[in-house]
Amino acid sequence: MLLFTCFNCSLSNPKDSLYALAENKYGMVLGDGYQYIKVGDQPESDSELLQIASHEPTLQVITEAYNDKNVLISCDSTFYRKDRYEFEIEMTKAS
Repeated sequence: MLLFTCFNCSLSNPKDSLYALAENKYGMVLGDGYQYIKVGDQPESDSELLQIASHEPTLQVITEAYNDKNVLISCDSTFYRKDRYEFEIEMTKAS
């Protein structure tokens, strides 16, 4: 379920993000979000789009976004080729 769509959003400018659009144009107050990353099998119809064999594993990223009242406003499931995804975590020492 996706309640809004963003066209011409720039990935390099956070002010153009889908969530900024939800807040600034539609007045939504965003709350928490969750992202799950796992190895998964993509739908067979996506294998051709990803240019991989249908049995080849992919990374499945599921993202959920909630508003300030804990109502789900966005849920997305995306499949990535294993050779085209990079995951980075910055770890900082607590002060």
